[in-house]
Amino acid sequence: MLRVAFDVHAIGQEATGNETYAEGLMRAYEAAPPDGMEMTFYHTGASGPAARTGRLRRLFPAWPYLRIPVVTPWRLAWDRIDVAHFQYFAPPLSPCPVVLTVHDLSYEKHPEFFSPAMASRMRRVMPRMVRMARHLIAVSKATRDDLVSVYGVDPGRISVIHNGLGAGFGEIDDASRAMRMTARFAIDRPFILCVGNLGARKNQRQLVRAYARLARAIPHDLVLVGKQAWGGHRVVEEIRALGIGDRVHMTGFVTQEELLGLYNRATFSVYPSFYEGFGLPVLESMACGTPVITSAVSSMPEIAGEAALLVDPGDEDALGAAMARLLGSAELCARLRDAGLARSRRFSWADAAARTVEVYRRAARR
Repeated sequence: MLRVAFDVHAIGQEATGNETYAEGLMRAYEAAPPDGMEMTFYHTGASGPAARTGRLRRLFPAWPYLRIPVVTPWRLAWDRIDVAHFQYFAPPLSPCPVVLTVHDLSYEKHPEFFSPAMASRMRRVMPRMVRMARHLIAVSKATRDDLVSVYGVDPGRISVIHNGLGAGFGEIDDASRAMRMTARFAIDRPFILCVGNLGARKNQRQLVRAYARLARAIPHDLVLVGKQAWGGHRVVEEIRALGIGDRVHMTGFVTQEELLGLYNRATFSVYPSFYEGFGLPVLESMACGTPVITSAVSSMPEIAGEAALLVDPGDEDALGAAMARLLGSAELCARLRDAGLARSRRFSWADAAARTVEVYRRAARR
């Protein structure tokens, strides 16, 4: 029996992509328990995530500077774990082999999108994490290529395993249901949707400027979903400076049900990020039958394929032109809708979990 520990402390922390990853894999393991494998899930909350199978272990204290280097290795040894799986940060001295998931190297490729302290910490710690891991999981080919080019990692130590589509994302036939799911936002007009924490990397500032050029000529509002991150205040300042505060809705963090309703109500979504390791909102939007405009850089073309309009995220004119195209062509919207629905079916957490289990076995054999 192979004993595997998976760190799921991100669940319940509003940690966006990291939380979605932990939740998606954990639920897939529960739906189809891996043969010959005992799963243990490490968390930091008082109650922890609900688990139908596998063991839950709370790591206390939760303070990362104590939890990661001291509490976690002690727990791994006590539980006699054979392979441990983490996202980004693992114990520097682990009593068992480590599988490390790296979502992206944005802090290396674009340190200007982070606070100086955060960028410095990541650039100092991550090379050591990457070296000590027995095997690495990259959520896209783009991230794998960055690991090879930036850190010189042997490609044989990296498995590319795409994220899956979260349970519940799909089309809602009942328009009134979607309205009820999003009632608290009081959005009465048709709208364009952008999902992602407000910040410099996600590029909402450029989107707001492009939208402002169109706003007077279209009935659509703009809805920005996500918490404020580094540089998010500049997005708010841009909206005020352009005088479009009455047309732009900032929802903050939303529940998955609310997000599902927003995707289904949106005319289309825009994800103009400068850099992503995967870009979950692209996949979620496609699964809901909502056409997508996204960036032609890093992982976004890999995830979207031919099912989205791709633009240069640094070109405000191109972004505005893409929005105008969708607003002016029901035929194009229908084509992207059908292509997006078909492409989204290629991404599942069941498949990601099955491939991740093989990585555990490989790490244990070495």
